[in-house]
Amino acid sequence: MQMNLGWTWPRGTALRYCLRVALASFLGYMLSLGGAAYALYGAFSAALVVGASRGEDIGSAANRARGSLAGMLAGILVADLPPHPAVNVAIGVAMTSYICMGCGWGQAAARVGASLCAVTILTHSQDALGYTAWRIANTVIGIGAGLAVSYFVLPIRAHDLLTNNINRALEAIARLLDVLARPERSEADRKRFLEVFETMVSLQKTLVDARHEIGADFTALRERAQQVAIACFGALGAGMAYGDLRRHGEVEGLAPLREQAAALAARARASEAMDLSSSAQPIEPGAEQAVHGFALGLRKIDEGLRRLGH
Repeated sequence: MQMNLGWTWPRGTALRYCLRVALASFLGYMLSLGGAAYALYGAFSAALVVGASRGEDIGSAANRARGSLAGMLAGILVADLPPHPAVNVAIGVAMTSYICMGCGWGQAAARVGASLCAVTILTHSQDALGYTAWRIANTVIGIGAGLAVSYFVLPIRAHDLLTNNINRALEAIARLLDVLARPERSEADRKRFLEVFETMVSLQKTLVDARHEIGADFTALRERAQQVAIACFGALGAGMAYGDLRRHGEVEGLAPLREQAAALAARARASEAMDLSSSAQPIEPGAEQAVHGFALGLRKIDEGLRRLGH
């Protein structure tokens, strides 16, 4: 594992996050109930809710609320059991995880619940019900403060974040096509290939977060992102095929393909300026083209499996 010890001054989205999380924690503390002992739960719940976008914040808030409920239930039920506290903690955390997994809330909610459950059992077994009630109340206050900041103070909309990721993906495609358009090989080839792959992963995460955002037109966002993902898949496929061709030296008929790659790179860069709100133009592939794409995909799967020894 590499640890990056470099320093860059936070700007743009990073600086906005710092300001938003500071304000959210302040509001969570000031609005909390029950004194300073419980105010910390309002403060750090608000801070943990604030993330990279509204959609991500909604997902974080849901995880905290669900996990807290599961941890509260398990902690109250297990706090007074007679075995050793270590056994009680293990039982409580297992119960919390089981509830979260059974309800389909996932590991993120289970982690939140496990911390609440463990603290309840180890430090508040004598007043488990009162402690969990105060903590849940302040957690809800913190979640509300965090979401209020997320939506009304320097908000980061899914539309804006997706637009940025789409532009990054189109630029990564253009850079890879620039490599494919020239005959000489360079050390940047693999880097450009990985850039396209990384932007696809980022695009997928942004779409997942956008699904949670209240008020976002997710269908329109997904439609545009799908077209960019198709272009990414095509660029990756072309890059792998071109790498195979280079092992055979100069092959007849590559010059027109390189020219086409250069033209597509220019079109990808021109597409960066397009309005994301405009609907994607539907293009229905013909039957022959669809069959060709299907066969090409199957060949790539077969090639990958054979290289893995299967």
